[in-house]
Amino acid sequence: LSASSAPKLEQVVLCDNVISPRGAAALSDALQTLPKLQELDLSGNMLGDKGLHGLLGVITAGRLEVLHLADNGLGPAAGITLAAALPQAVCLRELGLADNTLADAGCMGLAGALAAGTRVQVLELGRNGIGAAGASALADAIIAGANLEALLLDGNPLTDAGASSLAACLKGGTMALRTLHIQSAGISSDGGSALAAAVAAQRGSAGQLGVLRLQGNFMGDCTKKKLRTACKGAEVELEV
Repeated sequence: LSASSAPKLEQVVLCDNVISPRGAAALSDALQTLPKLQELDLSGNMLGDKGLHGLLGVITAGRLEVLHLADNGLGPAAGITLAAALPQAVCLRELGLADNTLADAGCMGLAGALAAGTRVQVLELGRNGIGAAGASALADAIIAGANLEALLLDGNPLTDAGASSLAACLKGGTMALRTLHIQSAGISSDGGSALAAAVAAQRGSAGQLGVLRLQGNFMGDCTKKKLRTACKGAEVELEV
């Protein structure tokens, strides 16, 4: 890969290629020579936290708009590393980090960067071991004015506490968030009721949720009815 061999290349997809930290550093050097590169997908490799450090050159070059690093053995330190890099990733609008192990610490690092101001609009954090503390940090970032339009948190142990934090940030009705996925997140009727109340409170506001995915949780029929009623009244697309 080089500017001379692929001067117009905008997308590089190298999923499931067993790319190691050493390979990531070499790849980053090559990718930085591509002047039109906008999308990079390295999902399903073996980068680890060390490999992420090797990619910082291309991430902070400021040209990438889409970056997917799902299933790469990224731990909490990777979330903090990415958080430090995001202010320089001035074009990045979509960040995919599903199927890693960022946990609350990594999520909180990312949330801090989002709150401080980035262009990230889509954040995928499914199946990362994120709990209530991470959800609360993301909610605070949304309240602080993060540009997030889609937040995907499926398969994390958010519990009712995490769902309640996210519900609280929805009530303001001025945020950018339009899509929220929290499927299979350990949410029971208490968390579901909080979300229903938040959706109802948003009705008619300038900033209003458009899509809410809640399948695979533990809410009873009464709570599901509350959600359906609230979402119908607010014209929110619901799956529960």
